[in-house]
Amino acid sequence: MNDEKLRRRMQAADPARHMPQTDSWIPDLVEATMRTSTEVPLANRRRVPALAGAAAIAVIGVGTYVVVGQDDVGPTTEPTTMVLSMPDTGTSMTSCVPFAVEYLEDIPVAFSGTATDVADDTVTFDVDHWYRGGEADAVTLERYDVSSASIQGLDISEGDRYLITATGGTVNLCGFSAPWSSEMATAFDEAFGS
Repeated sequence: MNDEKLRRRMQAADPARHMPQTDSWIPDLVEATMRTSTEVPLANRRRVPALAGAAAIAVIGVGTYVVVGQDDVGPTTEPTTMVLSMPDTGTSMTSCVPFAVEYLEDIPVAFSGTATDVADDTVTFDVDHWYRGGEADAVTLERYDVSSASIQGLDISEGDRYLITATGGTVNLCGFSAPWSSEMATAFDEAFGS
């Protein structure tokens, strides 16, 4: 079939050929649409595969970066640290309230963490769970004195896990801060509802 036969067949099938000529813009628009060429110039036809190939390479490259490089890209925020201090025991003896869950419930700061750095006068904990009063990634205890802490029952060793409470920025001793144990963790869960 040649172009002339095809043109006659299309004109015969044209639904607008029987339309009344009162609205002249409709047939003109239909005719303009039918006469518009959709043929792509030869020069552009050669560019299409090259552009498609370049786009595919770009997509693969970005996808590879996202999948492979995802571990390298992370949040740039610095870990947060809360600072607490050990109580100043001085030369006088301190009195203790006996440990009980109902007293634990009133304490404003409580967390579980592992001692990662025990220095001469500071201890740093990596916090693994906040029961109350904080969101920091780490807690640093200042004015840590090994001898007085041992007397008060809080002898801290690097690598061990602890349950710590504090009031007014000062660590509570007398059994309200202690090495982690399942019994103590159960008491913290009961007191803080965690």
